[in-house]
Amino acid sequence: MRALLKVISILLSVVCLLGCTSRVFQRKVECEKYASRILQEYRESPGIPGSSPGDYYVERVFYSPKRDSCICVLGNGHADGKDIYIYDIYIIDALTMKLLLSRRYKSTADIQGMADDIQAQVERYE
Repeated sequence: MRALLKVISILLSVVCLLGCTSRVFQRKVECEKYASRILQEYRESPGIPGSSPGDYYVERVFYSPKRDSCICVLGNGHADGKDIYIYDIYIIDALTMKLLLSRRYKSTADIQGMADDIQAQVERYE
């Protein structure tokens, strides 16, 4: 009898684990769809002076349990005409289209710390 209960317990654990994994996977798939939509909208918008619409790219997309939403990190790189390259980063709630953060990196020091800064900002929502 105990062996049977143990087997049933293991099977239930496996079923739960598979269900949880498929939900996480489904959320990732849904977030990718939202990210594609946001990217398309930004590419079709007038954008930033000096940048072309094609300069936008998805830096990262993930499901945020804290916001119960998809978060999209969108970037845009362009030259400002003075041989200085500028990166604009946007963190967007993909479901509400709310802009959570907009940050510009343009000095060499800014750009070198950009990846760490983006990671720190993203961790606020993970």
